[in-house]
Amino acid sequence: MVLRLCAALLALLSFASAFPQVREKETAETREEKVRDLLERFNAAYQQKDVDTLGQFVSPDLTGFAGGKNFSSWDDFRGKLLQTIFARQMPPSTWQIEKIVTTPEMAWAYTKTSFKTRRQGQPIQADLYQVFILQKLAGSSAAKSKSSEVASSDWKIVLIDYTLEREPLGQATQPSTEPQGSQPH
Repeated sequence: MVLRLCAALLALLSFASAFPQVREKETAETREEKVRDLLERFNAAYQQKDVDTLGQFVSPDLTGFAGGKNFSSWDDFRGKLLQTIFARQMPPSTWQIEKIVTTPEMAWAYTKTSFKTRRQGQPIQADLYQVFILQKLAGSSAAKSKSSEVASSDWKIVLIDYTLEREPLGQATQPSTEPQGSQPH
């Protein structure tokens, strides 16, 4: 009797293991979707000036570059850059993701925010380019933090680089008349 029961159990186990497990494999498309979702939520929190929510999308050891300065942590970036930016009224803008590239452990993306503002009394068109480097968390700690929808991503932003391009409105750019390779005085 025991022998039959063991044989039946072994047969059942071998039968069950003969069928492949149905498991969703991560693809480039699903990785891109997760990164895109994180960036869209990051942008929404940025537009709302919600520093606490922004902090949930970034690594504590975030590196940031903006305005010729280097910020070596999220606390530094938040305290020295974001507080200054968020203290001002932000003009209406359009935001879009320009490109996303992912691998199983890393991703990079860049976005473009366009707005019109005034600089020294003159109207200007400005474009803010943000480059993001993201890293996938080891061990998916996202599963541990089900209490917050914001923390549901297994990706974190580890580097942000801001580049601001400004151009006066209504003025055509003049081609340089200086010879190639000359240095300004």
